[in-house]
Amino acid sequence: MNINYELYKSFYAVARFGTLTRASDELFITQSAISQNIKSLEKQLDVVLFERTKKGMKLTEQGQKLYQYVLKGIKSFESAERNINEIKTKTEKQVVNIYSDYTLAKFFLLDKLKFDKNIEYNFKTGIDNKDRFKALSDGILDLLVYKQFDEKLPKEFNYTKISELNYVFFASKNLDVSNKLTKQQLSNYPLISKSFGTRTEINLSKKIANAIKYKCSVDEMVVNLTERGLGIGIAPKEYLDLSKVKIIEIENVDLPKANVFLIYNNDFKLNEIISVK
Repeated sequence: MNINYELYKSFYAVARFGTLTRASDELFITQSAISQNIKSLEKQLDVVLFERTKKGMKLTEQGQKLYQYVLKGIKSFESAERNINEIKTKTEKQVVNIYSDYTLAKFFLLDKLKFDKNIEYNFKTGIDNKDRFKALSDGILDLLVYKQFDEKLPKEFNYTKISELNYVFFASKNLDVSNKLTKQQLSNYPLISKSFGTRTEINLSKKIANAIKYKCSVDEMVVNLTERGLGIGIAPKEYLDLSKVKIIEIENVDLPKANVFLIYNNDFKLNEIISVK
């Protein structure tokens, strides 16, 4: 079958717009070329497709019948293009770059979020705290999992609060210590916490803060050392295995809560990428 589709493109454009001028603008070819294509198609089919009038080009009865067939063909092509593009989109995996500190991801995040198997997730590490928002602005990161003790976040981003982390005192079940202590009694035990200067220690009295013997860079280390019975730890309750440790209540001491946020740019479609369980 030898079909010249250019002839049908010209026919469709003229039938749709009613003038050679509009058809020429649509197809980016000259009016004379379109007119010649129409004449060639009429000769090939041995019918007159248009009546030439002062107002433009009007379909004849045969032209109207042909137009219906051509219109169905055009719609089929458009449908085919959409389907091919959908298949292409599904086969090309989307890549999402996420930053989360290791401890938060290990103890909490993977149980809290549901990931799409058709999306590739790259978890980034080694980005300083002060550089994380810049990485988000620059497109290095798509999603930032951020732990904050208040809700004062940069206004240029969107953010979704997904949970809270409740800081507690805790100890190994093998450590001989009561479940309730006074501040004075607490000072008799080595304390294990993140490095000095964190918000956790700011909320402690100076006397308690000075008793911190093991200063760790991450909460995971706090948990590990405390499970070994080296002292009383301070970490989020959500990170703890309560089959190994017990919560210690300290009289008149309240530890802070941290909010966990997903932070992202305005054009990031969070609900299509990740969901909160």
